[in-house]
Amino acid sequence: MGPQSVGGNRIALGWTLAIICWILALIMLVPTENTTQQQDQEVFLFCCCSGFLPLLLVSSGRGAKKRAQVQFMHSQIAGSYPSIQQQQMMAQQNMIVQQQMAAQQKMNAKIILKEKQRIAAQQEAVRLQAQMNQSASHTTAQMQSMLDTLNQLKESAEQSEREKQELEQKLEETKTTTVVQNITYNIQDSAIAGDIHPGLNKQDES
Repeated sequence: MGPQSVGGNRIALGWTLAIICWILALIMLVPTENTTQQQDQEVFLFCCCSGFLPLLLVSSGRGAKKRAQVQFMHSQIAGSYPSIQQQQMMAQQNMIVQQQMAAQQKMNAKIILKEKQRIAAQQEAVRLQAQMNQSASHTTAQMQSMLDTLNQLKESAEQSEREKQELEQKLEETKTTTVVQNITYNIQDSAIAGDIHPGLNKQDES
């Protein structure tokens, strides 16, 4: 309910009752056969005086309306500046986001490194395999050594691929966690922002 509507019911009711009383007072000015002039004057005075009593409701409604306007202006001013609690939460959120971004960057760097290691191991394995296939002058011991090296290169490439996949999975989980935390922080910020604008008093709503 906006500040303009607060107290409006009391103002309208007060003026309505006052006008009714004054209309009745005017009616009493018209002489009738069933009442004496003194009785008409007494009723006239009573209606006139009664017409001023509802003006208390009008005054009360105007006071409530003014208080609502002042309260609304204060809430608008307060809402234009973050509260201390909001500032603390925003600083905490920014710090967490920065930490998460730094961790994600490190994981990305590790993923790139593992991919480079895998490619290097595969290329070396291909080169060694070609060397083994092209030369027939190697001794059995040399062939065995080259074969062991080839197996190690293949195992290294596979290990790098597994570690890269694990890092990629952790990175996706971290991103998902970041999204959930951001949503949670946004909800908390909205709740705090709602507390900044206090509701109008129940007694001033009418």
